[in-house]
Amino acid sequence: MRISHAPKNEWLSAQSSSWRRHRMIWVLLFLVYGGSMLAAGAKLYKDDFFSSSVMPYLQGHWRWPLNKLKSTSAQPKRLVIDMKWDAYQKLSYQREQALQSSMLLAQSDDFVPAKITVDDRTVDVKMRLKGDNVDHLRGEKWSFRVSAKGDQTVWGMKQFSLHHPRARNWLFEWLGHRIMRREGVIGLRYEFVDMILNGKSLGIYAVEEHFEKHLVENNERREGPIVRFGESAMWAEINEQTRPFQGAMTSGSGDYFAAETDGFGTKSAQADPAAHALYLKAVHLLDLFRRRQLSTSQAFDTTKLATYFALIDMLGGEHGARWHNIRFYYNPVSSLLEPIAFDLNAGRSIRALSLFAWNASTHASPFPSRYDEFRRTLFDDKDFRLKYLAELDRVSDPPFLVETLKELDSDTQAALAILYTEFPYYEFSPQAWQKNQQYIKSMLHPIKGVHAYHVDSATEHIFLQIGNTQYLPLEIVGLEMAGKGLLKPTSSTTLEPRSLDKLVHYLTVAFVTSSSMVDVKASELTILYRVIGSREECRAPVAAHDWQWDAFLENDLLRQPPNPERFPFLQVNEKDHVIHIQPGKWEIAENMILPSGYTIQCGPATELNLGASAVVISHSPVQFIGTSEEPIVIRSSDGTGQGLAVLRAGRPSELEHVQFEGLTNPQQQGWVLTGAVTFYESPLSVSHCTFRGNTCEDALNCVRSPFTLEHCTFSDTKSDAFDADFSDGNINDCTFLRCRNDGVDVSGSIVNITNLVVTESGDKAVSCGEASRVEIRGLRATRTKIGLASKDASEVNARDVTLTECQYGLAAYQKKTEYGAPTLRVVNLKMERVSEPYLLEAGPTVSVDDRQIFGNRTDVKEIVYGPSKPAKPGQ
Repeated sequence: MRISHAPKNEWLSAQSSSWRRHRMIWVLLFLVYGGSMLAAGAKLYKDDFFSSSVMPYLQGHWRWPLNKLKSTSAQPKRLVIDMKWDAYQKLSYQREQALQSSMLLAQSDDFVPAKITVDDRTVDVKMRLKGDNVDHLRGEKWSFRVSAKGDQTVWGMKQFSLHHPRARNWLFEWLGHRIMRREGVIGLRYEFVDMILNGKSLGIYAVEEHFEKHLVENNERREGPIVRFGESAMWAEINEQTRPFQGAMTSGSGDYFAAETDGFGTKSAQADPAAHALYLKAVHLLDLFRRRQLSTSQAFDTTKLATYFALIDMLGGEHGARWHNIRFYYNPVSSLLEPIAFDLNAGRSIRALSLFAWNASTHASPFPSRYDEFRRTLFDDKDFRLKYLAELDRVSDPPFLVETLKELDSDTQAALAILYTEFPYYEFSPQAWQKNQQYIKSMLHPIKGVHAYHVDSATEHIFLQIGNTQYLPLEIVGLEMAGKGLLKPTSSTTLEPRSLDKLVHYLTVAFVTSSSMVDVKASELTILYRVIGSREECRAPVAAHDWQWDAFLENDLLRQPPNPERFPFLQVNEKDHVIHIQPGKWEIAENMILPSGYTIQCGPATELNLGASAVVISHSPVQFIGTSEEPIVIRSSDGTGQGLAVLRAGRPSELEHVQFEGLTNPQQQGWVLTGAVTFYESPLSVSHCTFRGNTCEDALNCVRSPFTLEHCTFSDTKSDAFDADFSDGNINDCTFLRCRNDGVDVSGSIVNITNLVVTESGDKAVSCGEASRVEIRGLRATRTKIGLASKDASEVNARDVTLTECQYGLAAYQKKTEYGAPTLRVVNLKMERVSEPYLLEAGPTVSVDDRQIFGNRTDVKEIVYGPSKPAKPGQ
């Protein structure tokens, strides 16, 4: 018998087809499973299963079994609601619609009839869903607004709301209303009850009183209207514009400025002429306040309003201070509006005091001014602001909260036991309130609330400039002076708050003394101040330096405008950008400031005599070209002339046949230069010039300025003759006579020296420091303390050096720790009558005629600078 087999490719095809069928089945099963899980997840989310039934136990405190045991003593009131099937279906449909649109927009025809049974008594009511956001509608614990029909009430309330205790932050809201009422502010009746709807237990609900006359009477007020800024347009605008078109501009009809001022129970008020008149007065008061035609003090009971906002801050109930949440009772006796605590959502950590009209949510809000402008207008009233700060100080004291909670403890434990019957995982802690108290205290007692500067100490008065550095108003209490006790200001002094993003504003404050205080030391003065409303005094030291800001720009030399027009001997050629100094003898008795962008020219037979501490400052290069027969002379006959400074001129300057005599260095209003003649970031060529009898630290100082010195003479200088700081250049055929300090002082520079003569220098003939590189070809130093010095990583190579009658010949040492050891090499060195040829530390590399010289002195710096003599830079 022959058995035939299917071809191999047919078998593979059959196997492949089977695999594809199985794969499709698995894909379909996975899609069905995934879809089912997604649908189940969506259903559980909508029903609030995880957040209400699972997560609380996972995140809850380990004490929940004990809390469940405590709940056995609870005796909550029971509220039983019955409604017909079609009424319930209407509410269910409205809920579905709200969940789909993510917002509930309630209408007047949303109410359905129902019956409520409490205390064996049945009341006819109407009910609707409540809550703008859909967190009120997830799960089985929907939120409701209830209104009893006719003259009936439920527990004395005509209207009230029902919602999950979580919707108002659990026990915090319950306590918040009781604390408000304890402090004289109108609070709502707020209780936790056991609720049954159509025979089904829905567990613990919060009952929140609504706004009508029973609320007013329960707070021991005479009947009067309750008004608000209408919020319906705001929520409609959020639903129709903000959410669908996130980030886009809205129409504006939903913000604070456009909101209607309306009230509650308007139909009944309209039916009674007297009640209607009160209602109109209340809404007009509120609107006139918003229009700033009435101040806060004219429209509101500011005593109660101050307590309300202080408690809002302490309780973390900023939510209840927003313009669309706050409600007001019009007191017909005082004709003023009083706040009603509502929707506090208390127990949060505050981020700013109510005074500042700021909260974090405004930054993400489609209406930046929605929460701000209302409070900003309230706190613009100074009297109200001061009352608020005083209340803030009172309620932020730790004993206030401790005593309040102790007084309410019995009722608090009963309320917690009721909550534990359904929510044993819930834990209440006043820690958030305690932290808010600490924050408030930190604001009322700033680390440093003032800057203070000493101005003057006249007969029997000390004058200070004092500025408020922070955002709360301050009162100056006094000035504490070491050894003199407390000095009082001549009058009551209040410093207004510093405005956001503004500089500190200063006031002059005078303090009375018993006698003249000419020798006042600012370091011995301390300001005593306090935030207005606070009882605790704060202290701040007076700044160590005196007040100078008023005259700073007037006296700051380098910020003064150019003034060539003040000197008739200056000719300004705008076409060629030249300022020419005319020949002649000219007296300069005020500072001469020459602008940038020009060339300053001066020729033979010109003499400038600087007096009255005047200085010549040029922001342009100078071309001072004299002759040997008629040199240019710049001198100071009275010895006060502060010389010449060329600053950032850019292009090279030239000095030829110029004599600088009897000058000193600039020193005006804290601006000090070391040189009688200074070139800063200004290239310079100097030839055949003399610097004689200049009483300054440097006769000529080049800073970051390339230079050339040829055939110049420096004589009788009070300190150094020529100082090159970070300036590269050449010194050729120059002579230095009778310089009290260094002849040539080089720091951080590269310099070539040829044929230099230094006679009778009080310190070093040539000093090279701060990593300078110096080449010398020909140096004769006679009767100097030190002939040639290399220090601080400098490298000096010298040839043909003759030292005569010097105390020390060559010196090498490290003065500054940030630099390394120096190098000094000399070829063809001649020393005659030199007391000590070498003054060398261990470490520097020194050679003379290719012979290594080693040093081991440890007293070099003391010999050069003395044990306490401060050394100037580059020395």
